[in-house]
Amino acid sequence: MPGDDAPQNASLVRATAVLRLPLIALLALLAGPVPDDNVDLPWYLAVLVGLLVADCCWLLLTRRPRVVRWLPWASTAVDVVAFVMLAAVSGGPTSLVQPVFFMLPVAVAFYGLPWLTGSLGVATAVGYLAVWLTRTGTDGGPGVPPLVFLHAGFLLWLAGATTWLSIVLLRRRQAVDELSRVRRLLVAQALQLEERERTDLAEKLHDGPLQVLLAARMRLEETRDCSREGRDTARRDDALSAVLMQLRTCAGQIRSVVTVLHPQVLAQLGLAEALAELARDHTARTGQPVDTDIGEVGRPTHQTLLYGVVRELLVNIDKHARATRVSLFLGADPGRLVIRVVDDGVGFDPAIIRSRVATGHIGLGSHLARVAAVGGVMDIRSAAPTGTAVLVSVPDGVDRSEPVSP
Repeated sequence: MPGDDAPQNASLVRATAVLRLPLIALLALLAGPVPDDNVDLPWYLAVLVGLLVADCCWLLLTRRPRVVRWLPWASTAVDVVAFVMLAAVSGGPTSLVQPVFFMLPVAVAFYGLPWLTGSLGVATAVGYLAVWLTRTGTDGGPGVPPLVFLHAGFLLWLAGATTWLSIVLLRRRQAVDELSRVRRLLVAQALQLEERERTDLAEKLHDGPLQVLLAARMRLEETRDCSREGRDTARRDDALSAVLMQLRTCAGQIRSVVTVLHPQVLAQLGLAEALAELARDHTARTGQPVDTDIGEVGRPTHQTLLYGVVRELLVNIDKHARATRVSLFLGADPGRLVIRVVDDGVGFDPAIIRSRVATGHIGLGSHLARVAAVGGVMDIRSAAPTGTAVLVSVPDGVDRSEPVSP
């Protein structure tokens, strides 16, 4: 099959080559154990040996690091020529070899080319019928047995079935290729995001807590000098008060950074309370009211994932939705946890998520991949100007080893 995916093409050609070997063995029975008076034995054996040599060549060529583009076409063309020649030298229309024509569309179906599979299947049926229609005067006269039309019908049905099979295989291959492409892109973008987050964290620590600590150290050194020299006590007390305030500021900044990295309330009180606090923080920061309907679900296995999804959704609502109200629901269905986040904003086209991933904006796209990786579903429904509704459902994996604090 033409394409750039050489390993997959090689595996398809190799599979048909392996399937062809027992077929050649069965065809060889007509030259010995199952004699047929219509078989022109020398020519029949010559064609059969040529088909076997070609099949061995296909097996050897598929071991090459890069399979040539014409290999699948060549193997199919050789099959067609060989089967026609085998039928011709073993009785023509009445040849016992004719059932092998049913193998042709089946073999080509694996290549994922529906048009080729359908064309070859129809051509096989038409050719099979044409051989009988052009038959003259031998083996029962010019008439065509009704069974021949039945066989032609079977071949046409096989052409339709294998074409549909080829379409299904092509779609699945395209889906797998797209998933692989998105996965590679997400991994690359995730690595870049991790590096960017480390840089941002370093800058936050450097520009915030570190600067405050340096200022506090300078104040402490000044206080120490005042104590050694017996200077004004009031000045020393003012310096100590300033140091205390700076240390409190530093502690708050560090606590803020730690909360972003891993919310303590999530580990201590569970998912329900963590989401409630997240909703309160969102309202305090943005002024957007969040209507919450949060049920107690303990500490599910995927609580960190769910917390991250809700946080990402609230950030996106703040940045893009221009919403006046948000609702947040957390509940449990049999065997699953369900989160629903709805806003009354401007809405957006969910199809742009894939294009945004391609341009490096992987926030929501990465959460979609993570939810799918744990066996969950993230359904995004949005339309302007009715806002956006996001439903997240993941398997229930509640950790009940410790009771949840009230």
